[in-house]
Amino acid sequence: MLLPFICLCVVILSYCWIKVRKAAYHDSLSLPNGPQPFPHFGNIWTLYRLSASPRKICGSFKAHYGDMTTVWMGSWPTVFINSPQGAAAGTASRPMHNNFRHTNLPDRIVVAPADDTFRNQRKTYHTILSKSASAAFHKGSDLESLLLVEKLLDGPSDFRFHCERFAINVVFQVIYGRRLGDEEDGDIADLYEIWKTMYLYFLPGTCVFDVFPSLLKLPQWMQPWYWILSILKRKEARIQKKYIEQAKWEAAASQNLECFANKLREKKGSDGINDKAHLNMLAMLLGAGSDTTSAMMQLFFKAMALHPDKVDLAHAELDRVVGGERLPVYEDAQNLPYIRALIKEVHRWAPIAVVVLGYRDYTFPKGTIFFPNIPTLNMDDTRYTDPSSFEPLRFINDSQDSVSSAQSSSHLDRDHVNYGFGRRFCPGAYVAEYAIFMAVSRILWAFDLKQIPGLEIRMDRERAGLLKKPRSFKMSITPRSQQYSNLIFGEINRINDRLENSERRDSVGGG
Repeated sequence: MLLPFICLCVVILSYCWIKVRKAAYHDSLSLPNGPQPFPHFGNIWTLYRLSASPRKICGSFKAHYGDMTTVWMGSWPTVFINSPQGAAAGTASRPMHNNFRHTNLPDRIVVAPADDTFRNQRKTYHTILSKSASAAFHKGSDLESLLLVEKLLDGPSDFRFHCERFAINVVFQVIYGRRLGDEEDGDIADLYEIWKTMYLYFLPGTCVFDVFPSLLKLPQWMQPWYWILSILKRKEARIQKKYIEQAKWEAAASQNLECFANKLREKKGSDGINDKAHLNMLAMLLGAGSDTTSAMMQLFFKAMALHPDKVDLAHAELDRVVGGERLPVYEDAQNLPYIRALIKEVHRWAPIAVVVLGYRDYTFPKGTIFFPNIPTLNMDDTRYTDPSSFEPLRFINDSQDSVSSAQSSSHLDRDHVNYGFGRRFCPGAYVAEYAIFMAVSRILWAFDLKQIPGLEIRMDRERAGLLKKPRSFKMSITPRSQQYSNLIFGEINRINDRLENSERRDSVGGG
């Protein structure tokens, strides 16, 4: 009888000692305020709620705790930056304290530490995807935006998959110099399923080892997250290798295939780029570029369904500037301030991520993770009037594009923060900006976008993970008139005729 009592006393005293030590440690760090952590477990309940309702929980941090909020992942502090000033100061220098993601997803700049490899890769991305270099890929975005509106005419109910095909083909043409045809829809679906799971891994707090890092010391066969990630990586690599070989063969045959894969292949042996790094860098660019652009397009459709009055204003501007005799082109952009403002407002009002991966030490413990709190930054009432309302007119006099505004020395000049900060600023932003404008302007020119009566659309219905992609929803997408449909099909026929004539000339020349 005495032994159980002694054991109980030891357990209680141990618990109290741990709690006192933990509280003393937390207090000694002078960290920003945040929810009270449990010993060993940290803010496990807050992390669960964050994964379930990220916009709601992130949005509450500033109101409850001020410009910075400390959330504990196990015994490790994570600081959410809730003010634009703090986010501008806390530009990227280090990723997650836990190196599982980097070790098992090497050469992925989104989880890479800020070492020489990171700097070399960043330099490579920005060289090949700079504003001037990305102009070489505009023709592909023009084609994909046209094919997107054609697919919407043929099958409007499948608009979510059409967005995914559009996004992956924009990036695929940048990487491999070709597009994925309808016969390769299986590869498209497989890749998006792979990325869906990987984005869970990218968000700290979603995996049990974030709270209990000692679990990573177990043998790999006892780590289920390792099995899952290994399977996903093998499946992704199998698809990527197929297209890498095709790009290599086509480059040898044509001698002028302009694509990222071949440019990167030429850099092998320099800047630490070997076969493995080559494959992983291409996989990162394809996954990050495709899924973010697809998410943005789906959020655009959702916002339009909820705000038909904004669609009407867009129609009026497009009718005045473009008319009904041709499709919009990029040269129209300067004369379409409302369309440009509407795109900025979708970025701000419906950000594709809850946090971006940006870090800095400040005077905090070494390895402290810093997350710019995207929903709060985009809803900052000191910068935006009535920030919860969807109002493109707030940007109507903003003549800068989002990439230029993000590079301003003042955080107050930024229209939104979806492209990240500092050294982890999205390297493909120029490609994305062009492609999104082409798609949005042509969709709004061609279609009426409305909510289906009786069917609710909720902005908070989104999938879990770092990328907040909408869950399935239905809406009405109908052509504005038969004239617009005829123009689209006519343009498609002209492109097909040019391709057939080109192939015929190549065949004659080869004979």
